[in-house]
Amino acid sequence: LSLVDGLNGSALNPAGGERTMVRMECGVISLANEIAMKPATELLHFVVLVFVLSGCEQSNQLDAASFPADDVFLHGGIYTVYAEQPWAEAAAVRGDEIVYVGSNSGAEALIGPDTQVHNLTGRMLLPGFHDSHVHLLSGGMLEIGCKLTGLISLAEIRKRLIECKGRPGIGSVDWVTGGNWDREAFPGGVPDKELLDEIFPDRPAFLYSVDGHSAWVNSNALKIAGIDRSTVDPTQGRIARDPQSGELTGILDEAAMDMVGDFVPELAEEETKAALQAAISLAHEYGITSVIEPGLDHDMMQPFVALSRAGDLKLRTIVSMSPINWTPG
Repeated sequence: LSLVDGLNGSALNPAGGERTMVRMECGVISLANEIAMKPATELLHFVVLVFVLSGCEQSNQLDAASFPADDVFLHGGIYTVYAEQPWAEAAAVRGDEIVYVGSNSGAEALIGPDTQVHNLTGRMLLPGFHDSHVHLLSGGMLEIGCKLTGLISLAEIRKRLIECKGRPGIGSVDWVTGGNWDREAFPGGVPDKELLDEIFPDRPAFLYSVDGHSAWVNSNALKIAGIDRSTVDPTQGRIARDPQSGELTGILDEAAMDMVGDFVPELAEEETKAALQAAISLAHEYGITSVIEPGLDHDMMQPFVALSRAGDLKLRTIVSMSPINWTPG
């Protein structure tokens, strides 16, 4: 019996030290060994598994009495991503582990007095999603900034900007940041700084587009950056101008964004951690439990490191480093 790690766990092959995977539900056992077992080993496994099978009902009862699940999900369509048993109807979770996947009756045996029971009523339950390319930190900054995501008309954008007017900004001059605006919401697909000037007459505004390749700024932001009609476009960037008058429209494309963006103060450490936590919460709402965050530099890494060390990085995260602004340490 000591050779078995758990009912749905693994057994140790004493002949060669290899592990034999054991999956079990009451009345059904599948045994997948990666190597050919010798006759003595087969007999030993047979004895062990028969013992477990004969005591299956009792073991479940003991688990319910001594180790009840924290959450039990019943009457669902549970996709397991396991070829030999792709679907189940129930699952149980204890702590941060899925301790059971199988039938309703098997999961019900793990219900204790404090177990939260969720009736899925035929709805689907599946493992968490993995997002292979997401800018988590910048997305989090949008969550705590002036968020224009999903707004499809100029009226909606105006309303949201007015709401943002009452929120605190960044730095001593209260920069308004955020964005995620879409060109389709604007007449002719071109935002104009006049709307930002109207709503934020005394504050600079810097709002990213939904694709991250443009920024919408107001006259105050342009003034802080020293940009006027005579300013030359940067290499690999464009300062948008009205084709008739030559007046600046307030749109900065590609490298031109940095001409203003470099004047936006950096968020404090607690603000960047709050932004990252906001992004993680949003990811969880969509069932995302694992991500790849591409292109971080040294400074952008810090909130990830801080949350990880505090045990608060509640998302499996792989990050790739960018050579831009990178310094060791």
